[in-house]
Amino acid sequence: MLRRKLLARLGVLVLCFVCGAVISIALLQAHLADLDKVSADATALTNDVQELGDLFAALNVDSADRASIVSEMREVHAKLGEQHAMHLGQPGEQPYARVGELLAELDGPEGVDSQTVAELGAGIVDLRKAARAFIAAEQRQISHELRKLIIGLTVAALIMVNLTVIVLLRTASMILRPVAALVEGSRQLAAERFDHRVEVDQDDEFGELAHAYNALAEQLQANEQRKVETLRQLAVSLNHELNNMISVIELQLRFLDRKAGADQSQAGHLRQIRENLSRIAETVASLKDVRRIVVTDYIPGLKMLDLPRCTGAGGESGEQQEHVQAESAPPSVQS
Repeated sequence: MLRRKLLARLGVLVLCFVCGAVISIALLQAHLADLDKVSADATALTNDVQELGDLFAALNVDSADRASIVSEMREVHAKLGEQHAMHLGQPGEQPYARVGELLAELDGPEGVDSQTVAELGAGIVDLRKAARAFIAAEQRQISHELRKLIIGLTVAALIMVNLTVIVLLRTASMILRPVAALVEGSRQLAAERFDHRVEVDQDDEFGELAHAYNALAEQLQANEQRKVETLRQLAVSLNHELNNMISVIELQLRFLDRKAGADQSQAGHLRQIRENLSRIAETVASLKDVRRIVVTDYIPGLKMLDLPRCTGAGGESGEQQEHVQAESAPPSVQS
């Protein structure tokens, strides 16, 4: 389940990036094709206008072959009209029409007029300016469109990066949050806090782990409760038996007190016996207050109950534990 979720999220991200890259490449290729077309049209237009200017210059130099030159100029002019009429646009319509009228006058029966030739030169200059203006406008337009495309692709890339960061953060949270909860649960379990439960609201492997952890904690808690309950029942039984024996011993001690009289040494021994009997009674009674099972080292290889910690009356620090161990160590037998 978790693997499918990760593959789905990462797969969607990869697919989005691949689709974005393909679309970006296609748009850039289309704009580059438009740029190549504009460059080719501009080159062809410039060459045709330049050819018309060269023929006009030849017209001024070679007057003998003027008719053929004028004919070539008319062909070039017609070519401009056929191929580049849309490129010249409105600014070039008037110079183009004026050049056509002047070429018609030069090809007429009345011959060549110097004023007509001068006007033709001025018209060609205006036509060249119109062509340059068109080329500049086309280049500005294609540059503007390319700039808009680059800005749009940049914005789309930033949006994709932000979405990727959000998806990755959510994915990381989907993994790290249950991992942190499970790690904390294992620490609580190691500290024998069996009442701790891991809350993972996910229907995946992490949810199964949390459910298994909670089941284990419940089982350990139930075992602990059974042990504690058994220990309490044992404490009740021991307390009952010891109370009966202590009552008998207490009666015997009272009898010995009356018999000892003023013997201080014997009275001290009897008092010490009473104190130890009281300590035994308190120790057995404390077993009824056990909350959890905590053991400590009695001697190497042998464990015993740590009653202060079992009943919650003792500390958890190492120093206190060492102190309890030192007090609980068996006394050496003196000969």
